[in-house]
Amino acid sequence: MIEEYLDVITSEHREQPKYMAMLSVYLEKLQHVMNILNAWNEHFHLEDAVGNQLDMLGEIVGRRRVLNFQPEGYSARLDDENYRLILKAKILQNQWDGTIAGMQEMFRSIFPDQTLVLIDNQDMTMRATVVGLADSLQVQLLNHGYILPKPEGVRLHVTTIQNKIFAYDRQTEAFGGYDEGEWL
Repeated sequence: MIEEYLDVITSEHREQPKYMAMLSVYLEKLQHVMNILNAWNEHFHLEDAVGNQLDMLGEIVGRRRVLNFQPEGYSARLDDENYRLILKAKILQNQWDGTIAGMQEMFRSIFPDQTLVLIDNQDMTMRATVVGLADSLQVQLLNHGYILPKPEGVRLHVTTIQNKIFAYDRQTEAFGGYDEGEWL
């Protein structure tokens, strides 16, 4: 890369050894900075980062590894996998557009195999029902506001169901009849 810049120096300066030496040293320093900046994505990619790298990303995102509650059966200090999950959720929360469709899309990107059913009660309350989330720590993170964004001034009631939600004449991954669905 340095040679590319040196090649575009005009002929009147190209023959000046001190100028070319000074420019080469300066460009070398810039090359080192560019190498570090280019390696940033490689070393701090959310999906690949571990340990201290995740902690540094957490500082940038604004989410600590230590939870503000004591989860039942788990340490309050998250392992890398679950910490990565709440970092991803926090990043998506910061980008959320405030719509129900946006929240469902965000949830699908975090939990592609689960279903989120949202109901806006039109009285400053919402009901979020998550179907199929089995990991008890992730359920606790969901219930304590680490996964879904909560609109300001809106009360959000979160329910988790292991099977399907009861529905008449509707058979989907999230809804089922009498023999499959659970009543809300």
